[in-house]
Amino acid sequence: MTYGLILGLGIILYSIVLYALNVLTPGWSVQAIQWIIIFGLIYYGQLKYRNDYKGGILSYGQSLGFGVLIGLFASIIYSLFFVVLVKVIDPQYIEKLLQAMEQKMYESGSMNDQQIQSFMDIYRQRMSVGAMVVGSVIGVTLISFVVSLITSIFVRKEESPFSQDEVNE
Repeated sequence: MTYGLILGLGIILYSIVLYALNVLTPGWSVQAIQWIIIFGLIYYGQLKYRNDYKGGILSYGQSLGFGVLIGLFASIIYSLFFVVLVKVIDPQYIEKLLQAMEQKMYESGSMNDQQIQSFMDIYRQRMSVGAMVVGSVIGVTLISFVVSLITSIFVRKEESPFSQDEVNE
């Protein structure tokens, strides 16, 4: 799954940039860049698969399935990187993430102090490396499914119902 590896490395590179910039809770504009990366690389992978391996013919279902496989493989690659990040590179990463989330909640003003503390207590109990890895695999795969639903519309190319012999007669 070359295209899954490429997408996984793209997400990892983007995550490294965010980590280096100390962006733990990105806003919608920063997340939009990640969506563009995912859209572009899944579309590219589906297109290359259709043209290089399927002779220019690819059904919607085949395109959708291939796009989801790209996302699944990318999510596994990213999850391995995440484990290395939180176990080797920055063992305090999860705690930093929780603090950033808490700060953002206080800044938003949408909850009172008691609600924020209750919410954070629940998160602290449930947030572990394993839970985040499973969430990442499921999340990226689900995102790739949604993206593939859209990109497959443009990538699919059905075989003509008329054979070449019928056209020449």
